[in-house]
Amino acid sequence: MRLIGGRWRGRKLPVTAAPGLRPSGDRIRETLFNWLTGELANCHCLDLFAGSGALGFEALSRGASRCDFVELEPRVATQLRLNVERLEATAEVHATRAEHFLSRAAQQSDRQLYHCVFLDPPFSQALLTEIAAQLEASAIMDEECWIYCELGSDQTFSAPVTWQLHRQRSSGAVNYRLYRRVAANRTIA
Repeated sequence: MRLIGGRWRGRKLPVTAAPGLRPSGDRIRETLFNWLTGELANCHCLDLFAGSGALGFEALSRGASRCDFVELEPRVATQLRLNVERLEATAEVHATRAEHFLSRAAQQSDRQLYHCVFLDPPFSQALLTEIAAQLEASAIMDEECWIYCELGSDQTFSAPVTWQLHRQRSSGAVNYRLYRRVAANRTIA
């Protein structure tokens, strides 16, 4: 995997092969991070189905201050840790299910809020609507958090009512969307 922008632009990171692992492509990442230009400085990010970590590492490369990577597959989580060390990134890898991570994070009284969340679950598991609802209920997102979702073109997705669609595109069999979380009693201009 090659990072495409920011301070680590052009750096290549090894990726461990695993069933269902499909790193977000360069063009999709380039579009997403163009959408997020100027929004990542000092952000605390969450890459909830990290896989290769492409989205979280790209955010860190472009100015995010910290990223939490959540990955269930132990070998993939180990490679993420090695890549964090290789880049000397301010990041933590959590080797657990996304649902468990959200449940634990919601119970912490001293939790730090996330400013940007990446949701790219395995398409075959159709988890996006369920995990988005759990994420919203967890109260771990900043009031105006950015939420990126990637899903198969044949999948449906119902975002929580507090998420406003900001941008969306398709690339082959992938639909990708960027939402902005807003307080339930107001909208963004």
